[in-house]
Amino acid sequence: MNQTVTDDPDLAPRGGEEVGVQDPLESLLSEYDADPSPAEPKEEPNDDIKFIAERLRAQEAKAEEERINADINSAVNTITQSVEDLNVTPRVVEDFIHGEGRRDPRINEAFANRYSKPNDWKQVVNVIADKLRGQYQSQPDPQAAANRQAVAQSVRSASTNAPTEVEQVNTKRFTAAQWEEYMRNYK
Repeated sequence: MNQTVTDDPDLAPRGGEEVGVQDPLESLLSEYDADPSPAEPKEEPNDDIKFIAERLRAQEAKAEEERINADINSAVNTITQSVEDLNVTPRVVEDFIHGEGRRDPRINEAFANRYSKPNDWKQVVNVIADKLRGQYQSQPDPQAAANRQAVAQSVRSASTNAPTEVEQVNTKRFTAAQWEEYMRNYK
């Protein structure tokens, strides 16, 4: 038996270990010591696989777009119902939501997280409804304003004197000459 002498007790062979015999654990782990071999080149997917993958991506994109539109429509309906007394159209509500999203990107983040944090999204929708109500409630109804102006104009243009009563003339007993005279003066 060959034994080596060393000063380091950790490196010295332990009782019964022979120098030159490889430890089974060492042989298993030695493959991790070597440089990894370069990965084998991947084969290019054939045209059928590319076609199927592209169709799948298109279907997923369409499904995501439909889900986004449905969620936006849901928010629009919720806001439209909460401001029903203002007579705003769903289109105005949708434009208002998009405008608020452009002004404050955190609204877009809340929309993106609407499934992971649904209560936060509901609160954002309620705040947007309140902002819409505040903006449109302060504007006067244009038809009511026009009616009020028309009434004011008619009151200003009305004369202050009542018309005099027209003298009642009994034309049944007029002669032809009297009738001719009356008609000339009347015109």
